[in-house]
Amino acid sequence: MDRNNQKAILAVLAGIADPVLKKWAQQLAALVPEHSIWRNEAFESAIGAFKGFVETKAEGFSPAAGVAVEKATDFSDFLAGALGAKPGLNLDNWASEVLKDAGERLKNAANPAAELERIKLELKLRKELVELVKAEQPPTPNPPGEKLSKLVETFQTADKNVAEKIETWRKRQTWVKRGR
Repeated sequence: MDRNNQKAILAVLAGIADPVLKKWAQQLAALVPEHSIWRNEAFESAIGAFKGFVETKAEGFSPAAGVAVEKATDFSDFLAGALGAKPGLNLDNWASEVLKDAGERLKNAANPAAELERIKLELKLRKELVELVKAEQPPTPNPPGEKLSKLVETFQTADKNVAEKIETWRKRQTWVKRGR
């Protein structure tokens, strides 16, 4: 059997290990504290650069060693992904993203009044969705922790701020049109 076929067969057999490697990476990532340097995007980039270097060097290895290096770099990819994953809702910049999107939509809309109504409806639906999710959560024997309370408060504040900013923008647009 030639070298390429041997490497292909070994890669297929080693591919069976991917779910196990992914699970191990997730378990290892769970042990890393939330604000650790290992959860930084720079670390993920460094892993990617190191992976490219190692895989390039591994091309000259024997087929078995090359596949072993490939699985090791796959594990590093899984680990970097698990370290970078944010559990739960990510509300960072949520309000500014919605405002930016709303501003673009209103600026490009053929009918700004109709688009504003659609945006308001979307905001209302988001709020209802949050309330549904909260209602579906099983009651906890202990009162919600500080982080959960802060998360809910942040979401409610963001929702209120977005609605206020859109209303302010709408009033400014009405004033500008009247001033013409």
